[in-house]
Amino acid sequence: MSDAPLHSHLQPWLAARPARLACMPFLRPEDSDAACALAALEQAVLGVLADVREPQVADAKLRWWVEEMAAVPAGTARHPLTQVLARHAVAGRMETALWKHPGEAALAVVAAATPVDDAAQWAQALAVCAPWAALEAAWWRSPGVDSDEAAQAAALAWLVGDLLRLPQRCREQRLPLPMQRLARHALARDDLAADTPARRAAVREQCAALAAHAAGIHQGNAALPLLRGFDLRLDVRALRQVARHADPLPALAHRHGDPGPFALLAAWQAARSSRAGAGRVLPART
Repeated sequence: MSDAPLHSHLQPWLAARPARLACMPFLRPEDSDAACALAALEQAVLGVLADVREPQVADAKLRWWVEEMAAVPAGTARHPLTQVLARHAVAGRMETALWKHPGEAALAVVAAATPVDDAAQWAQALAVCAPWAALEAAWWRSPGVDSDEAAQAAALAWLVGDLLRLPQRCREQRLPLPMQRLARHALARDDLAADTPARRAAVREQCAALAAHAAGIHQGNAALPLLRGFDLRLDVRALRQVARHADPLPALAHRHGDPGPFALLAAWQAARSSRAGAGRVLPART
């Protein structure tokens, strides 16, 4: 990551999960900028859904990202993250639609309502995240990469991130907890801002539901790109640890951001797993 403008735009991505630094030794020097830029770009675009409260503003920002990402194959991108990607020859060989779909999928849920149940929430998350997995698979041109499992891993990460912002999201149209879960625990929107026994129970239930999804992904045999596999391993571990915790939300925040020594093990495991299907993002040496 020698590019100074790129480095500054990677900081929000690294700050969201500092343990990602453990992955850097496992990335090829010639591929590390692109791998990190792709991941940071995903966070920047999906971050509009999480951080921008006004739907009209979010819509405008996402439309700008659609236009910006569509410019990558032509080499006319302007943002430091997309410029780094545009400099790689593979970008010019990819269809423009692949670059447009992630932003378009995010646009589709700007004004979406809170999903009714777990199944609807998972389907919504997959619809938002699958285009990122497809873009990633096309970038690395690795037939061993399972884009379906990558989409599930991305969806899990997005829903975990949404849950971590629960107190701040309580007045938004799309809530991090499905409507059935809110009803089961007799929670109204305003109740989500305060730490109560009912909110704790609902968060524990949400963590358990996400952990069930995570178990199915984590036990699959398909290879995932290194950074995707690393985040998945940390999410799986964090969800399992807090599903029965007395105060699950701060516990999830702590384990999500600071996995301790497990980060190095997770990076090594993700590197070894991804070598089978995404060898371009790994060093040739063992």
